[in-house]
Amino acid sequence: SVLIRKTIEQMAKPDDQKIAAFLKAGLAGDQQAYRQFFHEIVPILKATVRSIAYMQNAEELEDIVQEVLTTLHNKRQSWKTDKPVLPWIYAITRHKTIDALRRYQRQEGQARRRMLISKALPISCLTVNTTTISPSIWRPD
Repeated sequence: SVLIRKTIEQMAKPDDQKIAAFLKAGLAGDQQAYRQFFHEIVPILKATVRSIAYMQNAEELEDIVQEVLTTLHNKRQSWKTDKPVLPWIYAITRHKTIDALRRYQRQEGQARRRMLISKALPISCLTVNTTTISPSIWRPD
């Protein structure tokens, strides 16, 4: 029972020093360590995204995780190697998740407006490009 508890605690708590070591080695040119860094953080990213936002489908979750991975790669030089790596990863993940949620809300709102317009307009008017209607002129209920 003690062994099981320790194993669960180890699984639940990511090892910042181990992850940081992989990233440091990756920054120094070790490609295998850099791949291992990403392998280690994917479960952390998925759990973090899930804790911030409810995803309706697995595709949305994977899209956000891929966006975070790309950002981590592009911003890898911004991590201060004398600081813990996990807070840096969590901050980027949080910001990218919130950005994605805003994007999804905008897309859903635009789709809803197009649907409402198509229901409100006569069939002869359905060829109008509804994306050009300004929100200040037309507001859905």
